[in-house]
Amino acid sequence: MPSISTDTFANLSSSLTILSLSRCELKGEFPHTIIGLPNLQKFVLSENHELTANFSKSSWSNSLQHVDISFTEISGHLPHSIGNLKSLQHLNIGSSKFSGPIPASLGNLTGLSYLSLFENDFNGHIPHTLSNLDQLTILALAKNRLSGPIPNMFGRLSKLIGLSLSSNSLIGQIPTSICSMSKLQVLELGNNSLSGGIPQCLVNLTQLSTLDLSYNNLVGPIPTGNQFSSFGNESYVGNPGLCGPPLSKNCSRA
Repeated sequence: MPSISTDTFANLSSSLTILSLSRCELKGEFPHTIIGLPNLQKFVLSENHELTANFSKSSWSNSLQHVDISFTEISGHLPHSIGNLKSLQHLNIGSSKFSGPIPASLGNLTGLSYLSLFENDFNGHIPHTLSNLDQLTILALAKNRLSGPIPNMFGRLSKLIGLSLSSNSLIGQIPTSICSMSKLQVLELGNNSLSGGIPQCLVNLTQLSTLDLSYNNLVGPIPTGNQFSSFGNESYVGNPGLCGPPLSKNCSRA
């Protein structure tokens, strides 16, 4: 498809409910007003790798349930007003060009089950308000510039199956509240500056199949028991202070 002109989508009906243009090789700047069509429920522009847009100052439709603009060149900030989209269930803006802080108002979207903001340029702390999203199954914030600690209240996210916070600048200890996420299958915290020990209670996450704690400042013995026996060196590499299997470094007795 040729580059988008400003009038390409000028005649879209205000009654439109679904606009799905994934992998259409769209190029140029997408009209920012389209995301505000009053009845729009599903808005998909994913995998148009040369598509640009800035929805920072747009009024997003309150009817939106599903937004996927991942793997594009779409940039700007997530507007604070996104917290008004009470019908939103799926938000994926991964591998795009968004920046600025993650708006705390996302915590108002209590129907949200999927939230992916990975590989953008978000900065600042992870909002504690995300712990309000008790329907969330996927939370992907990896590969940004996030700092500060992992919110302890994340233990409220009892339906979470995937938590990816790797490749940021997070500090502090791994909160033991993560052990309350009994359905967790993927835990990725690698490439941060986390410190302290690995909570022993993580062995109680019996559905955990992927664990990445690599390249942090973790110390002490690696927990043993249950599925932890299946995790190899790659889960822990880059933490000189860790000891015990599967690492070759033995834990010295006090």
